[in-house]
Amino acid sequence: SKAPPPAPAAPLPAASRQTRKATLIALLSRPEGAVLSELTAATAWQSHSVRAAITHFRQAGFVVTRTRDEGGTARYQLQGA
Repeated sequence: SKAPPPAPAAPLPAASRQTRKATLIALLSRPEGAVLSELTAATAWQSHSVRAAITHFRQAGFVVTRTRDEGGTARYQLQGA
């Protein structure tokens, strides 16, 4: 006789910790966006790693703009978020 099919696996619970990617998206989604120093402080990544993550967001289809404020500091913002 055939054994009954196995029961479907229960879905895994959502991770309770905030990922660095989610942290970047949250900061970039603010109306004022974020400067590189804020992004590096929030993720504990070096600046080149943060810029690489922003490039990956763009490659994934997100629109990330970079503007300069009055002091010449680059400010990044996720559009349409």
